[in-house]
Amino acid sequence: MAILGEHSLPEIVVAMPSYVTFTSEGPIVGEKAKFHASENQAETVFNMKRVLGKKHEELRFAPFKMTSDEDENVVIMDKFSPEYVLSVILKEMKQVADAKLNTDIKDAVMTVPSNFTDL
Repeated sequence: MAILGEHSLPEIVVAMPSYVTFTSEGPIVGEKAKFHASENQAETVFNMKRVLGKKHEELRFAPFKMTSDEDENVVIMDKFSPEYVLSVILKEMKQVADAKLNTDIKDAVMTVPSNFTDL
C-alpha cells in the first residue's frame, strides 16, 4: 500500500506477502503466514489474485486444497472463496497502514500487475 507523499511522489506504507494461514485461533497474514507455509502447507494459501475469476478446471496444482462448487467456482480448503481470502489480506493491510499513519484510511485504490502468470 502506498500514499502520495511529499511532492506527490508515492511512498510505500505497507508491503506484505499475500499469504494467509488459517488456524483455529483465526487467520495469520503476511510474513508470519509465509513462514508458516513451510510447516503448514495445507492451511496456508497464497496467490489468490491469480485465482480470482477462474473456474476450477482452469487452475493447475497448488499446495493447498482447491475444490469447486456447483458452478465450478474455486473453493479454498472446502470453505473459503478467493475473494474472502483477499479480503482478509486487505483488512490486515488497512489495519497496519492505519496504525502506521495514525489515521483511519477511508479510500484506497488496488492495482494488480499485468505481468503475472497463472497459478
